[in-house]
Amino acid sequence: DAVDVLAASFMEAMTDTNYETLIQQEVFDPLGLEGCILGPTTLDPSIPPVQPWGHQAGPWGVYNIPMTPGPMAYETSTYAPYNGISCNRESLRTVLDACLYKDTSFLTADSWEKIFTPNTDGLSLGFECNPYDYEYGCYGNRAFYAATQDPSDPFSAVLAVFPESMGAMVILTNTNLQDGMRQKLARDMVIYDYIAQILGIEDEG
Repeated sequence: DAVDVLAASFMEAMTDTNYETLIQQEVFDPLGLEGCILGPTTLDPSIPPVQPWGHQAGPWGVYNIPMTPGPMAYETSTYAPYNGISCNRESLRTVLDACLYKDTSFLTADSWEKIFTPNTDGLSLGFECNPYDYEYGCYGNRAFYAATQDPSDPFSAVLAVFPESMGAMVILTNTNLQDGMRQKLARDMVIYDYIAQILGIEDEG
């Protein structure tokens, strides 16, 4: 959103370096994320596709139209700090591993502590804490989320880290899932069942 875009502008102004270079130097290179780029996965409209195409779905999935890759198929580059980063599964796994093991070669122990210490609203630096463990909330066996789920974005990702249980999850979709879609219902069921299992929460129906 606008906050991410504004923060990126501040970083560019203070470092006299563009955002693409900054994220490469400060994130991609230190973590070895060879499968991450700034921008869409492809602009190549070839058939068969070289990368999965995005789709635009309407309410209840009445339509689900493939978006032909190209310069006009995605958001303006201005919004790249918010939803313009593309990563493959292996790179996302590397990111989640760094979060789980709090890799001090990437961030200081103090920085990791800030990331996994939510405020009273359940928000921390980059994550949102969901208190699935209602007995202890965000101070017990916790689930931290980071999600990109813009209603109009054909691609989205859900990342989750369970620091006490030493588990993680990533779900990638290539359509803007809408309420009433079977795909959204299935995704939500998978998310809930996995979280309940890894946190040891019994489903009472």
